[in-house]
Amino acid sequence: MSLRSNETVIRMGPITVIALLIVIALATLGILSLTTARASHVAASKQDNAIQALYENERAAQEFLASVDGALVPARNNVLSADEAINSLKQSGVLEGAEVNGTTISKTFENDARKLNVMLAIRDDLNYQVISWKTEAKIDTTEEVTLWQGNNA
Repeated sequence: MSLRSNETVIRMGPITVIALLIVIALATLGILSLTTARASHVAASKQDNAIQALYENERAAQEFLASVDGALVPARNNVLSADEAINSLKQSGVLEGAEVNGTTISKTFENDARKLNVMLAIRDDLNYQVISWKTEAKIDTTEEVTLWQGNNA
């Protein structure tokens, strides 16, 4: 008896090779899809946090403007000058945390990620005019970053 009669021969035809390549390609694309989905999720989370920080500052600034406008109502009724109105705003505590320079009021609203600088002027008709409304991203300059300098070997 010959040894060849007991051996099992596996024949790989061109269809089997093509099917194997397709399976490998699909597995690779599946892994790339999962990696991309994870990266997109992380980026969306960062964007969500930045937008929340922006809107928190916007809300606080709008409340500040509403309180300034509400505090100016008695000054309008008493026909005060702009300087007298500023003094009454200071006494009422509305300008707490704000910087006053003549009839110009500046206030900064900030949280972990964003900073909003608001500047307004009290006009002679005792209404306010927004001069500046500027949002900035806070950058941590104390963070130490080590850059790769190349292979020194």
